Amino acid sequence: MAQAILAEILHGDVQPPLDGAPTAVRHSSSSVSTPRLSEVTYQVCPMVEETKDAEAGEEVEAEADEANAALAALQASLEASEKEAEEEMKQIDEEAAAEAPAAAAEDFAWPDETAEAAEEAAGGEAEAAEAEEEKEAEEEKDEEEAKPAAAGKGKKGKGKGKGRGAEEKEWVPVTKLGRLVKAGKIDSMEDIYLHSLPIKEYEIVDQFYPPGNLKDEVMKIHPVQKMTSAGQRNRFVCYVLVGDQAGHIGLGSKCAKEVATAIRGGIIAAKMSLIPVRRGYWGNKIGMPHTVPMKVHGKCGSVRVRLVPAPRGSGIVGSPVLKKMMQFAGVSDCFSCTTGHTRTKGNFMKATFEALRVTYAYLTPDLWKPTHFVKPPFQEHTDFLAQTKAGATY
Repeated sequence: MAQAILAEILHGDVQPPLDGAPTAVRHSSSSVSTPRLSEVTYQVCPMVEETKDAEAGEEVEAEADEANAALAALQASLEASEKEAEEEMKQIDEEAAAEAPAAAAEDFAWPDETAEAAEEAAGGEAEAAEAEEEKEAEEEKDEEEAKPAAAGKGKKGKGKGKGRGAEEKEWVPVTKLGRLVKAGKIDSMEDIYLHSLPIKEYEIVDQFYPPGNLKDEVMKIHPVQKMTSAGQRNRFVCYVLVGDQAGHIGLGSKCAKEVATAIRGGIIAAKMSLIPVRRGYWGNKIGMPHTVPMKVHGKCGSVRVRLVPAPRGSGIVGSPVLKKMMQFAGVSDCFSCTTGHTRTKGNFMKATFEALRVTYAYLTPDLWKPTHFVKPPFQEHTDFLAQTKAGATY
């Protein structure tokens, strides 16, 4: 269109507008002068530019419409492919559910979850197996330690079988008194003291005193030496005191190469030397007995110990060793008089022990009543002792 207008202007058929006046088509004549080309071009260029802009806008809009149409088609194709994929997955799930049994369908799990569960189960089983193996090893070790050594032999057939970890065997009495106590024929320690029966097994005392009722304390441990052709031989002497604080006390000593062995031997010796202690009153017989019934005397070596009754509330007047022995015997009030080398603790304890022993050696007037003699246990249970032999079980 712009080119047609330009051609008409050039041929003189159209007069270009002046000062913005509308353009009019005029027929050429000789009386009218033809306008210059510059003026015509100046008037036509804006129209050409507007026409080009309109055409460019139309092209851009067409391209945008084409792009939108292509995008819509792409989206539609994607949606269609997604729907097809979903339908295929549903079909696969239906086929798998139809083929698998009901139990397998309930326990269904994805492959990765199944692998993880299997790994966890395997790890738990391995840990449980390791724990069981460790427990079995510990039990075997305990059993080996608990196995007693062979009679008269140690680990490698040497020694006396006194190693640690030996199992505590059931007591098998070897004396008549022990068999009677184990069978329950003797009810208390007083029945033994009444007939002056010697105690040769410390388990007899353990039968009448449950663990914790009989207290024990190490009074002194000191080394001793013996000169031999090979040199000096060192050993340890241990003094142990036991008592129930209710009228029974025992003192024992043991010499051994090791301190632990000496202590164990001292406890055993103290239990086998357990004696009754007679208690009485200082004045009137009011309340429980609290002191020694009379003046008693004991000696050992150069040490002399004298115990004198004391009023209630006086306490034990004496050295710490004597106080400890009186407390174990159950005496709460007592005066004491000692002479000799009392610094020698072993002899001092033995002298005090002898003084407590003789409290039952006096026949005081309150014991002058007629006594009804009974058969001793060995005579009373003769048939039982004849049926059972040493080493029999009960």
